[in-house]
Amino acid sequence: MKRGATDIRDDDDVSYSIATSGITATVNNTPGDADKGKITATGGTSGHIDLTVNVAGVDFGPFRILFAAETGLFVENANGTAMGTRIGNRIFWRQWGRISATANSTGTITFPVPYTNAASISVTTGGSGGGGFNDQDNYPTVTGSPTTTGQGWRNPDDTTAELSWHADGY
Repeated sequence: MKRGATDIRDDDDVSYSIATSGITATVNNTPGDADKGKITATGGTSGHIDLTVNVAGVDFGPFRILFAAETGLFVENANGTAMGTRIGNRIFWRQWGRISATANSTGTITFPVPYTNAASISVTTGGSGGGGFNDQDNYPTVTGSPTTTGQGWRNPDDTTAELSWHADGY
């Protein structure tokens, strides 16, 4: 920050304030410190910082700084596997897994990574076991609408069957 040709970032009449969303951060406001105005992010994976600079009692800003960590875009846990691709300010997740659907039962698929928008999710399935023409001899299927954390399933067959699932969304 300059006043004319003079760097005033660490002057006594300059102060900084931040508001954060999705991350944890602090701003250095120590008078005379060469790092005055430096923002340090210490937690979170994506979000924004709104920076306001006050010079001699006059606010400038807020200036929005977007923050996105390019870590954690591959997740593998007991619920399945997920791969994320950043598209703009969203992460598009492709997730998949397999469950053992016990005979004549219902349950819930739990996604490895929760989605942010249930309306964006598409779930497809495939199964093994079952077969035939009546409700008692069919593959397991998904039921209802997906939520941000999972999708219901049912197995109308009288034997345990494998249910493979695949979900896309953000």
